[in-house]
Amino acid sequence: MPNCIETEGILLATFPYLQEGRIVKFFTPSGILSFFLKKLSHKKAGSHALLSPLSEMELHYFETKNKLFFLKDFSSLNLHLDLRKSFSHLQSAGKMAKALLNSQMPEKRAPFLYSLFSKYLQKLPEFKNPEILSSSFYLKILIHEGLLSITPKCFQCAEKSSGFSQGESGCFLHAKKPFIYSEEHWLYLQVLALGKKFSDFQKVSSVPKSIENLFSHLIA
Repeated sequence: MPNCIETEGILLATFPYLQEGRIVKFFTPSGILSFFLKKLSHKKAGSHALLSPLSEMELHYFETKNKLFFLKDFSSLNLHLDLRKSFSHLQSAGKMAKALLNSQMPEKRAPFLYSLFSKYLQKLPEFKNPEILSSSFYLKILIHEGLLSITPKCFQCAEKSSGFSQGESGCFLHAKKPFIYSEEHWLYLQVLALGKKFSDFQKVSSVPKSIENLFSHLIA
């Protein structure tokens, strides 16, 4: 019998498997892991509620010789119930989860992104405009993956940067539409991408347009 492995994970998605089983995708410090889960036990109180997307859990699983993961047991660490009180906040959290699914290869270790995702989910209900954190998350993933470079000067000349061209910072002439920003929005974008304190994010009064499109463009 394989040894049982313990880790933390945040549920990204769940799919039915055969008649009563499921395949559940968790984001863990070891990356995105897909587990086979047999029929849920009725003896485990609230087990169906625990398997709601964005639930943060302690996982116990084992790996077979064929590199398949089977979830043996799980318990709640944080169900992030406050997120579920607001559609806009839940929608922003869902966008962050989708960003991970679209950008991370299975089983690619990402302890920094896992810690970041967990903290962003905890702080999200404190923001009146949840798009601030989801936009910041997009930018930080792009930087983490080496797809985005934010520099004060244009990559082609010495002029001040005001946008992007293929992930490189560029001036008004060398950046490409629609990824050219006003001076105010370029400043806010830098705060969202490079800031390390949530108090800094709270000062962002207007989220720069097209950040979600920038993420999709560079991840594709």
